[in-house]
Amino acid sequence: MEKKSLFEDLIGFDEPVNLEEPVEKEVIEDEPQETPDNNLEDSPEEEIDDRVKVLYDILVESNIIPEDEEFQPTVENFETLVADLPEQMFAQAVSTLPDFAQELLQLSFQKPDLSVQDFAEFFDTYYLRPSSIEAPTTDDEAYEFLKPLIMQTKLFPTEEKATRYLDDLLQDGLLLEKAQEVYNDQQQLVQQEKQEQLELVRQQKLQEEQQRVQFYEQLYDTVQSLDWDQARKQAVLENLKPDEAARKNDLISKSPKALAQLADIYSYFDEAKGEFDFSELGIRKVSQKVKTSKDNIERDKISSHLSKIKTNPKDPGGSFWSSFKQTN
Repeated sequence: MEKKSLFEDLIGFDEPVNLEEPVEKEVIEDEPQETPDNNLEDSPEEEIDDRVKVLYDILVESNIIPEDEEFQPTVENFETLVADLPEQMFAQAVSTLPDFAQELLQLSFQKPDLSVQDFAEFFDTYYLRPSSIEAPTTDDEAYEFLKPLIMQTKLFPTEEKATRYLDDLLQDGLLLEKAQEVYNDQQQLVQQEKQEQLELVRQQKLQEEQQRVQFYEQLYDTVQSLDWDQARKQAVLENLKPDEAARKNDLISKSPKALAQLADIYSYFDEAKGEFDFSELGIRKVSQKVKTSKDNIERDKISSHLSKIKTNPKDPGGSFWSSFKQTN
């Protein structure tokens, strides 16, 4: 097949060309000559998709994503961008909420089994009660704020001692300052306890995810260690994927026969060993095979005997059995 010239567009092929006459070639100095790319598939220009560029521009113009000057409109890059887009949009939306709302969302996502009662107690402990106590701004407010607090300590077991202590602070002009200091310490303590609770939930979630990853790694290693052919292993690993398992479980739940078969498999589960014991199933299969073989043998014997017996047409008036005779 004739190769296409790189300069095909520069030559008028509609007019005949006399190949015998020498053709002067114009040489352009200091200009690199174009050379064919022998590996066009690896050229990044070949991966550029105009449709991706249009979609990307729409997302940027709609303020859904920030513009990235280094973004290459390839299918692979766009798939990566779209895969991360829901999480980015959610994070962007959450960032516009008040701090307490962001913390409550964080708690809800990291602890999906959170009950309504747990949520209410958390909200009341770290948001309602602290916000209901206002910082004292006068000596009277400072007096009312500090008195019940110091009477709960062992340093002031009686009201008389607590009153004397507050009067001394008031006389020295330190009562309001002391009350505001205690108030700030209380608020900081509440914030610290709240952050510790959120961090505890986050660590528990992280630990659960790590355990889940370790379990699936162990599951994968277990399948690979089994004495199965590689095709069977791949089929099992495919069925162990969460999405595929959920899909087939949904189909099985809608099939009475499949549910009965699944219940039959469950009957072979050894709870003490934590694994299925199919030895009985193997014996049952062998027994059925043996029974089938015996039936075939008996059927062959009967056929063999019948082949040695033929009717006697010369004695039509005799008994039923007399119409047959055995051949040697």
